[in-house]
Amino acid sequence: MRYEIKELNLGGILDHSISLLKNHFKLLSVILVSILVPVQVLSSVLVAAAVPKPGKMAAERMGGMEDVGLSLMTGLWVMIGVSTLVFFLFHSLAQGAVTWGIAEAYLGKSVTAAECIKTAFHKWPVLITTAIVNWFGIVGGMMLCIIPGIYLVFAWFVICPVLMIEGLPVMKVFGRSRTIM
Repeated sequence: MRYEIKELNLGGILDHSISLLKNHFKLLSVILVSILVPVQVLSSVLVAAAVPKPGKMAAERMGGMEDVGLSLMTGLWVMIGVSTLVFFLFHSLAQGAVTWGIAEAYLGKSVTAAECIKTAFHKWPVLITTAIVNWFGIVGGMMLCIIPGIYLVFAWFVICPVLMIEGLPVMKVFGRSRTIM
């Protein structure tokens, strides 16, 4: 299907979005499965490694319940931190690859999942930097009284598409996203 580049109202945007998703579902699915399934497997392995084994816990009970509780809590927090970091890093890559794939499909270009992932991989450091600045800005805004955080969520809503499609430097991406929104 050929898409026209023109100004659209909300209904037109939703119609085009659903058409893009429906027409390129296989491409998007392959991109997401290729990136996020291995990440989920890795996270599961990390969880399994962080939780003490029942036999080990019984042996540690000799030292007291406080040691077992501390060991469980430490393992839990390490697991949560590492899993969150791994998810954060690979979510940026997946978002960049999907954005690139949809943009190319919208322009009528034929693109493979491997090409989309490769393009996003080349911009991965910038995607991560942008995601970190975005996260700190929104969390900081939420701490200031919620309203600034909500404003930043909407103002910076399209930073990934601006970064992937327009290729602007990190700090200009935020201003451009705010202008678009």
